[in-house]
Order: sequence, then C-alpha cells, then structure tokens
Amino acid sequence: MTFKKTALLLLIILIITLLSVAFFIDHEPPTSNNQITSYVLYAQDQEGDTIALLRTIQPSLNMSCPIPLIDNISTNKVVMQARQNPAPSDFPITVCEAIYPKDAQLYLNDKALIKPSYQSEHIAVLGDSGCKSSKQTCTLNSDNWFFNALANNAAKDSPEVVLHMGDYNYSGTPGSVHLLGQKDKVQVYDAGDNTTQGMCKIPGPYYGQNSQGSEFKDSWKHWQQDFFNPAQNLLSSAPWVFARGNHELCSRAGPGWFYLLDSNSPLLGKYQKQLSCPAANNSSPMIFSQPYGLNLGKANILVLDSTNACDSGLLNLEQYQNQFLLGKQMLQRLPAGFNILQTHRPMFGIDKLAKVGSCGNPQKGEHCSMSQTLQQANALTGLTDEIKLIISGHMHRFQSTHFAENILPDQLVVGTSGVSLAGNFPTKPAKLKVEKNNAYVNGISQYAYLKLDLSTGTVSEEMETEKVKWHASLINPQAETLLVCQPGRAQLCKAP
Repeated sequence: MTFKKTALLLLIILIITLLSVAFFIDHEPPTSNNQITSYVLYAQDQEGDTIALLRTIQPSLNMSCPIPLIDNISTNKVVMQARQNPAPSDFPITVCEAIYPKDAQLYLNDKALIKPSYQSEHIAVLGDSGCKSSKQTCTLNSDNWFFNALANNAAKDSPEVVLHMGDYNYSGTPGSVHLLGQKDKVQVYDAGDNTTQGMCKIPGPYYGQNSQGSEFKDSWKHWQQDFFNPAQNLLSSAPWVFARGNHELCSRAGPGWFYLLDSNSPLLGKYQKQLSCPAANNSSPMIFSQPYGLNLGKANILVLDSTNACDSGLLNLEQYQNQFLLGKQMLQRLPAGFNILQTHRPMFGIDKLAKVGSCGNPQKGEHCSMSQTLQQANALTGLTDEIKLIISGHMHRFQSTHFAENILPDQLVVGTSGVSLAGNFPTKPAKLKVEKNNAYVNGISQYAYLKLDLSTGTVSEEMETEKVKWHASLINPQAETLLVCQPGRAQLCKAP
C-alpha cells in the first residue's frame, strides 16, 4: 500500500472515530438515575382524605417498576404498580405509581425524592404551557416558547405545591385531522367551541384525533416534548395538582392525560379506578371526571374538570350542575380553610364578543363572559358561596376580575405559561357588568407564571380568630415582577 493510500485510510478512520465519539457524547445513554422521571401529585381517596401519589415514567414498555426506599433503608421498600397503558404503540413507556407514605422520605436510586408537605402557603400557578408547533419553536431554549424558563424560575422559588390549569400538550393536538378514506380533514370535537358562534353543540359526527384511521394520534413523543422535558426541574421540586384542559379531551390528548396526570387510581380505594377514554366510535365518547377536594394546610383546593363545558353557550349543563353540587358537598366536609376553585375554563373570564356567544352589542364592541355553562350551573347550585378564589387558564392571557362588594369570588386567569398569546382584553382596566354585577377587569398579555402566597392574620384578638389572606405576583421568564395582585381593591392586579 502506498504512503498516500495509507495516509488516506488513516484519515478516514480518524474521521469515523471522531464522529462516533461526538455521537455518543451528544447521545449519551441515560444512566440508571435519569432513566426514570418521577413526580408527585395530590389526589383524594374514597374516604375524602388528601393523598400524595408518587408516579414514575420509564422509557420502555413492560419494564419492572422501580422500588423506592423509605429513609433509604433497603428493608423499608415501597411497592409500585404499573398503570394501564392506553395505547402501547403510541406510549412505549411504563408508568408506575404508589401511595407516598405520609411523613416519610422516599429515595430512588439513592436520590431523595420530593417529600410532600401537605401545605400551601407558597403556590406556583401555571397554565396553557404547551407549544403551538405551527407558530413556535418547540425546543427547551426557544426564543418564543418560554415554559421551560418559567418552570425553572418557579422551581427556584421553592413552592410547596404547583397548580397547573391545563393544556399541557399543543404540538400533539391539532384542531383537525386526516382520517383514512376521507379526502378532507375533519375538525376534532372541542366541546362546542368550534361550532357556529353561540351554538354550543357537537357539529355532526364526533371526530377526534384518536378516531379509527387517524393519522395523528395522541402520543408520548408530544407529551414528553411539551410537558415532561421542560417541566423537569419543577416536577422535582414540589407536588402538583393537575387540572384537565380542553386539549386533554378524549378527542385530543385524553389518552395521555388519563395515563400520565389524572389523579384517579385504584390505589385510592376499593371503588376507585384508573379512568380512560371511551372508544372514539362509542355512542358516548365523552368522559366527565368527578371533582375532588384537597386539604393542603391553609388552602382547600377543589379541582373541577370543565373541559366539556362550551365557552359561548350551554352544553352539558345537567352534568355540570351535578358536579357543582358534589363539589360543594366536598368543600363543606373539608376542614375550614381558604377555598380555591381550580378549573381550566374561567367562570368569569372576559373576552371579545366576536369570540364568545351572543351576549352584548357588537356595534358597541361589548364583551361577553365565559363560560355560560359554568355560570348557569353555579346559579343553580351556589358553589361560589363556598369559594374565595377561582383560578383558571384557557384564555391565552392573564386576567383578573374583582366583583364589587365581593358578591362573587375573585377570578384569576393564568393562560400565559407557554402557548402563543392572544392579546389583552380589555386593553385597559375597565368597569363592566358581569353576570349583572359590577366587576373590575384588567390584565396583561405577556408570558408569566403566578406566584401565590397565603398568610394568616388575626381578625379578632378577643375571639382569637384568624383569617387566611392572599397576595400574588406575576413573574415573567426573566424573573421580573409584571403585576402584583392584592385582594380588596377594585383593580385587583397592578404594576409594582
């Protein structure tokens, strides 16, 4: 072999070696410690008690569940069990769960896991965090998708609990899909929001991205990209309370929602079970999760699944009336505390007339308040008599509503944690009629999460009674405070 050929061969070998090294550095296989994603969520067992669930996600099918240790003692083991996988071909992972023993410290692979405090003095609130792939770059350090930055900022604040208002998965939940055998795309069911203004009904056949023949089904790939990767630090920092958004309808990312984040579990009691989406061709393809109540120290949190309530009219009113009655009974059975309603769709969110329903006067540019389904259910049940604060998402902006004389609870909308924003409305603080009551509405259209703090103040020294107070700050991706919210004033949230 000539010198030139030898040198050329050595050069080729060197290049191949360098490329191989670069590949394995950039694609280093996960170690046993980072193969497992772990997180803790709060749930309610069948006795009404607040329970912490530990869940883990392992990166392949049918893997044995990990074995957490209490106080890292090899003889003090916690048995985890696998959840039922809704579609192994779309979710090639194993999700395991166990009840987190109260007052215990769990370890996994010698690493201390979150220890639930069952307290709520310091709360991080996020909502509508998914990546709208047609408009945003769905990478962790994107300059137009800020969920990762917001989640990291929230983690640095060391919250005791994280509340998420829903809509975790946008890149994997298109509004219309191709079905095999059909020439044109079909719209997916979205609880009447994609029908003619004010109609609020299912537009003909029920279609979803998980229908037979769909070319775009719900999958782990998009859940991992939109939520679990960017939320990793915050998932490792505090227990979560998850609300279901309309992007988690069974016509969209419902299968992943019930597998990964929904709090229902057979571990919670003899008559409890893991929920799942009915078959898309079922005559009743919708599922209504029951509300559940949590006691977390100063706060009681009622979590309500509002996904099947239409924004602009009445849809499924009877089901929501029943849900509100059940939720009211739950709150009445919990210890006295500051009652928060956590639900995706705002009960008193204000939007432009063109987008919501048939109320108001379009010539005068009047507003409408969503969701009329929830408002009517409340009027029939009086749920808000038990509520001090409503927190929601759904509208891609931040908005606060305060009612004169506190006739109804304050409403905060946190839909600003990642998805493309919708602009501010009203454009400046306004006094409006909402449900025939005077209300003061203001907001902002910037990416942010809400830092909510609860404190206790003495109401009467003679009776030694105390009252829980709240205040909040809206924090942007640069960790700057955009607004400060203080109850008791007409303009609930103002620039600092």
